[in-house]
Amino acid sequence: MKIYYLIILSLLIFISCKTKDLSTSKTPTSLESKLDSLIKPYIDSSKAAGVVVAAYHGNEKSILKAYGYADLEFKINLPTDASFEIGSVTKQFTAAAILQLVDSAKINLDDDITNYIRFNTQGHKVTVRQLLSHTSGIKGYTELPVFGTISVHKYN
Repeated sequence: MKIYYLIILSLLIFISCKTKDLSTSKTPTSLESKLDSLIKPYIDSSKAAGVVVAAYHGNEKSILKAYGYADLEFKINLPTDASFEIGSVTKQFTAAAILQLVDSAKINLDDDITNYIRFNTQGHKVTVRQLLSHTSGIKGYTELPVFGTISVHKYN
C-alpha cells in the first residue's frame, strides 16, 4: 500500500513539473483541481488519514496544500507543515536524482563527499558512490546522540 502512495506522490510531482499555469491566486488552478481529484477519494474513503502536497517550479512554490486530518479522533486538520515518519522511502528518489547529476556531469561518483557538503569524515575519504551503496562506514543518523536535535526541521 505504501508503494501506491509513493506512485501517487511521484505522479503529483510529475504533473506539477509539466503544468505551465502556476498562478498563486485564490481561484483553484488546474494543478490544484488535479490534486483534489487524485487525493480526495483516498481521504473520503479513509484509505489515507492525511496528505500534504508541495510542488515547486524551479524555486517558486506552485502549491502547498494539506488534505485530511492530523488527528482523526478529534478531527484536527492536517497542517501543511506536518512532519511525517517516512523512513527510508526517499532513498531511491535521492539515488535517482544523484545519478541524473552524474549523467549530466555535474558530480562524479568517485568524488569525496566533502566536495559537496560539509561533513567531518574524520580524515577518511568517503565517496558519493559509497554513500549510494551504503558502504561509507558512516553511522546512520538515527544512531547518533544528536538525533533528537536534528530530527525536526521547519521547511517553509
